[in-house]
Amino acid sequence: MESSNPRVIQSAEVVFDIFEVIRANEGVTLTELAEQLDKAPSTVHQYLTTLKRREFVVQDQGVYQLSYRFLDFGTYERRRNPLFEIAKKKTSYLAAETGERAQFSVAEHGRVIVLYTEAGDQAIHAGLRAGRRILMHASAAGKAILAHSSPERVDAIVERHGLAPITENTLTTREELTAELESIRAEGVAYNDREDTPGLRAVGTPILDADGRPLGALSISGPGHRLDNPERDSEIRSILRGSANELELRIGYE
Repeated sequence: MESSNPRVIQSAEVVFDIFEVIRANEGVTLTELAEQLDKAPSTVHQYLTTLKRREFVVQDQGVYQLSYRFLDFGTYERRRNPLFEIAKKKTSYLAAETGERAQFSVAEHGRVIVLYTEAGDQAIHAGLRAGRRILMHASAAGKAILAHSSPERVDAIVERHGLAPITENTLTTREELTAELESIRAEGVAYNDREDTPGLRAVGTPILDADGRPLGALSISGPGHRLDNPERDSEIRSILRGSANELELRIGYE
């Protein structure tokens, strides 16, 4: 997991590797963590002792977990986004009106981050949660944001993350992505047609500032067999675009 980049601080890299391994495994023992990091248990123990003292990890019966201190950081960062509070209310409205799961997402480091999600009365869980990070080319919200990003920005994101096939429906070539982004700009909505999760379909639309730059995206997701219906699709497209337009108007006057 270590980087060969001479400008990277290796000890900091190890700390973040520890966080990611604990999160991915939903808790680990010292031995398991040392094995996955390929480091001596004594070295890893020193890191864990420091992280416990700083209250970033907790230990229960020999298993290390991340602490709730991360919740404090995440909540602070989410509320720092000036769009969050009004987008949260609009997301709740979308969930109630459609009965499906609605999301408000933003882009960061070339990925889509779900800042808020709410379930309607027919919604399925499908692993969507606040804080989830998704590759942009496999996300309705991500593609909606990409469609209104500069070509240079799109190039940089593709260069960094590639176009990995997450499911058999994920687009995997730059030609496919370019054509789809053109369609999104023309139609005003983007689709994730079982590209991130088998059986799950999502519709997304961007939230743009006065200069046409993407601030985030609203999206609605649900089972493909429900959202495939043309009448249902038209209804969702309309309510999404109307909600995004309302947010854009509010942003313009604040």
